[in-house]
Amino acid sequence: MTALLALVDIPALGAYSLSQALTVLESETAIRLIACDVRLSRESGPDIIQKVADSETLAHRQLKYLFMTGDPMRPDAIAVQQHCVVLTKPVQPNELITHLREMLEIKGGEQ
Repeated sequence: MTALLALVDIPALGAYSLSQALTVLESETAIRLIACDVRLSRESGPDIIQKVADSETLAHRQLKYLFMTGDPMRPDAIAVQQHCVVLTKPVQPNELITHLREMLEIKGGEQ
């Protein structure tokens, strides 16, 4: 996903686990949005919301969240419970980019 976002001038960093994502968030204070899968190898993507809230260094951040899921029955439940955007796979690249730009308040290619 980071390569796709680079092509449309949306800066992005990747993480292979929720703990690495927290480390990245702590070191990269400009990050305003987290986008990830709902189902990760041994973790649940939406758990990042509580982990951020429980972190002394991250709890004050006003982060936005976008999750992607292959389960068409879960999006509404996740979005309502967590107040975030949930897209059902397969997610078209243009749809993802549009949502990210809206959430980041980016018009066209500007940041």
